[in-house]
Amino acid sequence: MAKKLITKYLDDIQIMQFKMEEDAEKVLEAINIDEMLKMGVRPYLQKLGQEYLKAHKKEMQKGYDRGERFAEDVIKES
Repeated sequence: MAKKLITKYLDDIQIMQFKMEEDAEKVLEAINIDEMLKMGVRPYLQKLGQEYLKAHKKEMQKGYDRGERFAEDVIKES
């Protein structure tokens, strides 16, 4: 039973990770050099980072919740 719990947990996390990595690649491709130079490197990258976090807040919360459920299931099985 523990093996099944771990496998399911890792599968769920891997799916979320793939989605976020795919979108991270899109962010890198979308960097606008002219705007970055106008705004400054740090503010521009902070803005992109905040937009990425905002867009993936649901996935991050889902991952957190899934981790909590996994921990609770492991404790039940122990």
